Amino acid sequence: MVVRIRLARFGRKNLPYYHIVVANARSPRDGKHIEQVGTYNPIPDAEGIKHINLNVDRIKYWLTVGAQPSEIVEKILAKADLVPSRPKFWQKEAAATATSTTSPITSTTSTTSTTSTSSPTTSTTSTTSTTSTTSTTSTSSPT
Repeated sequence: MVVRIRLARFGRKNLPYYHIVVANARSPRDGKHIEQVGTYNPIPDAEGIKHINLNVDRIKYWLTVGAQPSEIVEKILAKADLVPSRPKFWQKEAAATATSTTSPITSTTSTTSTTSTSSPTTSTTSTTSTTSTTSTTSTSSPT
């Protein structure tokens, strides 16, 4: 049985209010759940605060048992430092390009030449900073 921590909508029309529940993944959104572990009010109050109430002990228990949070609940739990936050889309691309360009030193050199051509007056400063980056990269590569 796959267990998920997800939102179940309550409240009225145009005024949502969610219960954070632990439920079977195949059960309907507002259907029967195993346990309610918190609430979430997405409508900010007069001071601009969105209220979130969490039963931290029970959430930690369900996470250790293997319950998977939904994407929205994962963001809420990341704000409460209960789970690590997912990297943003642009961070995933940067990490992918960083891992592919760390091994060849030639690609770092071509980046240096591109930087030098775009601004010839500051080429000395650019070359110095990229040279230190190159030495750091070459030091990291053998390790």
